[in-house]
Amino acid sequence: MVEGKFDSQNGQVILRTSAWTGGAGSVVFAARSAQDGSVALGRTPLGADGKFSFATLADPKDSDLQKIAVSSENCSNTFVISDPAALNTTAAFYAEAQKSGWFESAALNVSSDGDLTVTTGVLIYADRAVTVKGMETCKQQDSSLLTADFDLTLVRGWNSTTGTIKAGSSVVAVRNGSPAGVQWIYFAPDSELASLSLNNFFLR
Repeated sequence: MVEGKFDSQNGQVILRTSAWTGGAGSVVFAARSAQDGSVALGRTPLGADGKFSFATLADPKDSDLQKIAVSSENCSNTFVISDPAALNTTAAFYAEAQKSGWFESAALNVSSDGDLTVTTGVLIYADRAVTVKGMETCKQQDSSLLTADFDLTLVRGWNSTTGTIKAGSSVVAVRNGSPAGVQWIYFAPDSELASLSLNNFFLR
């Protein structure tokens, strides 16, 4: 894990990363719960150099899952789901050390023509095999709207998924597979990550 912040250089957004300075501690693996916000499923040591690993990822309880098509006060969707009874949750990772907080698997990529793309990786748990297609639109803290375009084929258990969004766009593409080139990044609580994070879209 490294520390990161989004910055501007010559009018272009850049992602600055530096070595983890939060000291040794632990990393909590959690599931986002429909009832309690998040539920811890596992814990592993966090080295002073920011390194950590989980041998296995525990499954959440059924009571911590929710139906995929549930909308919220700030989000609405037009999902087409192969099995409407399917339940899901998303994973989250929390550092407990001198610096504490949630952290992300993320990257900022620049194409040859200068286009910027933010990529994040998120683990989605499904209680059965299910496909999810459709759009979800959520109101952000600044009242702007951001839309996620889902095209996922999930198996029972934890699934690696990738979300990508180009700078200046309001549409996130969410697909199967592990993202390339990402790092585990701890962003300070007052950083701009909240406006760029894709976590809010993963099948709430």
